[in-house]
Amino acid sequence: MVETHEFLSAGMDDKARPAVMVLGLILLVALAAGVMRLTDLGQIPLSPAEANEALAAWQFWQPGQVAAVAAGSPAYFTLTALLTQVVGVSDTVVRLVPALLGLATCLLPWLWQERLGQVGALVASLLLAVSATGAALSRTAGGHSLAIFATLLLVIAYDNYQESSRPRWRLALAGALGLGLASAPLFYSALATLLIARLIGRVIGPAEDEESPHPSASLLLDRTAGLLWIGVFIALSTLFLWHPAGLGQSAALPVHWFNSFNVRVGEPAWYTPFLALARYEWPLLLCGLMAVAWATWHSEPLPALLVYWLAAGLMLAFLQRDHLENVALLTLPGYLLVGLFVNRQFEQPAGWFRWLVAAVFALVGAMVYVNLARYGRVEPYGANAIGYLWLALIGFFLAVIAFSFAYSWEKGAAVQGALAGLLAVLLAFNWGIAWWLGHVAANDPRERWVTTATDDDVRLLVGLIQEIGRQAANADHGLEIQAAVDSPALRWYLRDFNPAVVGTALPVGVQPDVVITPVASEPQLGSDYLGMDFVLSRTETPTTPTDLAARLRGWLLRQTAETYQQERVILWLRADLARP
Repeated sequence: MVETHEFLSAGMDDKARPAVMVLGLILLVALAAGVMRLTDLGQIPLSPAEANEALAAWQFWQPGQVAAVAAGSPAYFTLTALLTQVVGVSDTVVRLVPALLGLATCLLPWLWQERLGQVGALVASLLLAVSATGAALSRTAGGHSLAIFATLLLVIAYDNYQESSRPRWRLALAGALGLGLASAPLFYSALATLLIARLIGRVIGPAEDEESPHPSASLLLDRTAGLLWIGVFIALSTLFLWHPAGLGQSAALPVHWFNSFNVRVGEPAWYTPFLALARYEWPLLLCGLMAVAWATWHSEPLPALLVYWLAAGLMLAFLQRDHLENVALLTLPGYLLVGLFVNRQFEQPAGWFRWLVAAVFALVGAMVYVNLARYGRVEPYGANAIGYLWLALIGFFLAVIAFSFAYSWEKGAAVQGALAGLLAVLLAFNWGIAWWLGHVAANDPRERWVTTATDDDVRLLVGLIQEIGRQAANADHGLEIQAAVDSPALRWYLRDFNPAVVGTALPVGVQPDVVITPVASEPQLGSDYLGMDFVLSRTETPTTPTDLAARLRGWLLRQTAETYQQERVILWLRADLARP
């Protein structure tokens, strides 16, 4: 009896081991994505666009105040307005909803394991976790992260429902549609590219499997699904019928989407989205090109559909080049396709030799990266900089030679090892880019992703006013403030001061405790004031580096000599408050 029990226990352990391994991988991906998206959410001040979104959610609950701004994303407004009533109001809280849905987006490929395979789902999730554009959107207050999540859930739920006809996927599809339609204009970009990809697939793409249920018609006519997506749409648009004006804001989203098309000649240049891809999404450029070639050669329905979706998204990104959030939309079909490609390559059995090849490729990739970075750092100072380029080139040829040798030894192990090594280098490299963009340079307009940002000086300005308030009025927010600078960020950071008047002009002869004016203005005040200047915002600069070393320093070391424009303001403090 004891031997039989041990045998059954061992058999159960063998069957449970793959499930435990998959669960462990999911937890590791969730940990990596969570660290990237949830740590230090309030480290960088809210940009003007973020401040508009946050102000709309905050002002809704303020008694006696009329909302000065309308929410750009009704779904974000609803979820954040509810969240602030539970955990309070801060920069971290107003970014929490996009961050959580960005984290969930990285885990969604695991719901598509039957089509991507476990290896493909793991690779797609990891690539989404280290996506710089995805991490940046997840750490930005607004509806773009919600739109990305709704798009991926829509695609996965629709395909799973076609394959299995399970009601849960129909309900998930309806919920994703309701969330997406109330999220942001980016969701309409996703719907347009998906529709184009579907049409291209029907005309020139490979035929789909006719044995699958394909319940599309019943899905469109299903009463439960229709009521669910309409209910979700109305609830998220109107704060569960508490804010009916949100329906009008949701109805305006497709109008904003149509207005975002840019076919004008001039800035920004038509190639701006491609430069953003080259700056932030190296795995998509390198592995994506290989995956597209593989999918085109094999001509299977799902890979072909992802290629068409990627092509349609790329075309739309060029037409809407003012909106770089479309680059984040490209990562969905791109990284799903890469995951599917890698899974197909790893279906062939291979032994320990592939891991030896992977280690060689990872070391050579690190050698190429380090020497390119050294060239970018040393070149401005002259001396032997070209030698680092030669070392990088030698590393590339070593990789080619190693792959040729391994391919002649064992074809499958060579391909798998080369892919594993390349992915390891790209994951580590893109993690650094994503961390830099999300945690350090999210308000640096020298980054191609950033256009207008709020300077760190804003918090110093507010902290100084609070310190003086504690000394003069024994209250952090007890001083009377009038500002002649109508900035959403300034409104947000002065929200707790009552009274605080923010406008575009000052009455002549006023003498409040604190006055904030632009640098160029000369206010006519009714008392003596002491002034000091602060930087309010940063705007993008039109200059870009042209030499190779400068570009390498920017791409590999995140170092640049470019400058950005600053908007400065003067904080005027009434003289009697400044006396000890």
